[in-house]
Amino acid sequence: MIVFLTLIYVAILAVLLKVGVIKLTLFWKLSPLLWMVLLFVVLFMPMQWGAPGGPVNVYQYVVEIVPDVNGTVTEVPIQPLETVEQGDVLFRIEQDLYQSRVNQLTAQLAARVQNVEVLKAAADSADANVKKVEDEIKIKKADVEVAASNVQVAESAVTQAEITVDRSKQNVADIQVQVDAAERELTRQRELLAQGAGSQSALDKVQIQYTSLDNSLNSANSDLRAATESLVSAKSNLDAARGTKRSTELALQMNVEADLPKAQSDARQAHLEAES
Repeated sequence: MIVFLTLIYVAILAVLLKVGVIKLTLFWKLSPLLWMVLLFVVLFMPMQWGAPGGPVNVYQYVVEIVPDVNGTVTEVPIQPLETVEQGDVLFRIEQDLYQSRVNQLTAQLAARVQNVEVLKAAADSADANVKKVEDEIKIKKADVEVAASNVQVAESAVTQAEITVDRSKQNVADIQVQVDAAERELTRQRELLAQGAGSQSALDKVQIQYTSLDNSLNSANSDLRAATESLVSAKSNLDAARGTKRSTELALQMNVEADLPKAQSDARQAHLEAES
């Protein structure tokens, strides 16, 4: 270091002499030596006495690698200070405990997946049941309409049978009046014939008329009985039609108020369980 600084001093001195700033005298000739002594006394001697000493510590940046799980390290494939790349295995931990847990969770997942399939099937079945109840409601509504129509037909039949009965009764009453009149006339003709004031031909004529009216009365009574029986049958059919209508309406009401809400509630619950 002293030699290097002295050479620099000599070079500067040569430049100054060349440009004429200084003249080459004895002092300037001896100045390089004086320069070396000055450097030794002022610079190098203090450096030797005050130079720092003691042990030297070398530090290097180290990354501590800690696993996320606890366990016994079974293998360390790399060596200390070895260069590694992303994806290299640094160490392996004993896997028995964690593999058992993985197997357990895998089994639970499979069970959950199977349970989801079962719940989805249950939801589909619940939807099908809702559709079935809705179809039954449509059929019941159609049955109610048919039953109502049958009631109307039966009511019309009863009304017609009542009219027929009334007409038959009126016909019987009319013929009965005629029969009574013919019977009185027949009695009078018999009395006249017994008194010698009447004739056999007149009696026979009245007798024939009476017999014809009596036959008509019997026929009218027969028609009345048939009309009455028809009325009874029509009323029975009306009661049956009304009973069918009531039972059909009750079945429809049961579907609408009970079966359908229950099926819809079951379907909603099944979907909630399948989606949870």
